Amino acid sequence: MMPASRIIHQNLVDVDTDGLNVKLITLSDLSEDLTDLLTLVERNDGRPLGLSAAYSPIGGLRLLAVADATTVTIVDFETDNSKDNGRATPPHDTTVGVDYLRDHVLCRSAGFVHSFDMGPLALALWQSHNLRIQQAIDVQSACATPLTRAPLAAVKFAIGDTARIFDVNITRAFNDYICHVPDDPSASQTTTPLAQRAWVAHHISQLGLMEERLANVPPVNTVKLSDTVCQASNFRDCRSIHSTPFGLSGVDPPVLGEDHSGCLPA
Repeated sequence: MMPASRIIHQNLVDVDTDGLNVKLITLSDLSEDLTDLLTLVERNDGRPLGLSAAYSPIGGLRLLAVADATTVTIVDFETDNSKDNGRATPPHDTTVGVDYLRDHVLCRSAGFVHSFDMGPLALALWQSHNLRIQQAIDVQSACATPLTRAPLAAVKFAIGDTARIFDVNITRAFNDYICHVPDDPSASQTTTPLAQRAWVAHHISQLGLMEERLANVPPVNTVKLSDTVCQASNFRDCRSIHSTPFGLSGVDPPVLGEDHSGCLPA
């Protein structure tokens, strides 16, 4: 099946950009044809990529968006396996697609991936699909907004006075992270806010004023964590899963369900 493709126009930041080419591909089809994701990854070898996710109503990670400045490729995992903390059972025989996603996006050796609320995203990748991540930068951790992790505050800090931002659109995009039609995500408006969240994470990574701040953020690295730690963890932000050994930062993992304003899954 051909990937579903459409052009959208981001409405979060007032910058001169062409439309975003948004492509939705199932994991099964990705295993048959890597072209769309491979093209995006190879032209950004060593350069940052933006990530975001959408979740099923019961909490499993269903869609993962990978973005650069012009293209967003959304991978549909085709399954929700958050029930009983189970692992994903791919509805296909080959693992080519998930292997490429793991090796060249989530665990890439050159270049970072950026996302809002990287902690919940890293945890969801493991709990839903047994996938690890490294070289992963939490956008809010680079922004001097100590009293809140709200994405709007982080975007305002990062953009500063270099461009106008659209508060209502940003708030709306970051409040719509549920995949409302799990059986047919291509027919759901979920993919528009999802694509925009991944795009703005990438956009912030390209800002000269943010370069040093982002470089000083310890990368999230769940590759170094044991299965036991991942299974037991309910971290709500990324402080507990930086590259430093788990537990040595002196910060206890936040409990899922605590009221961290703005710290919803990215």
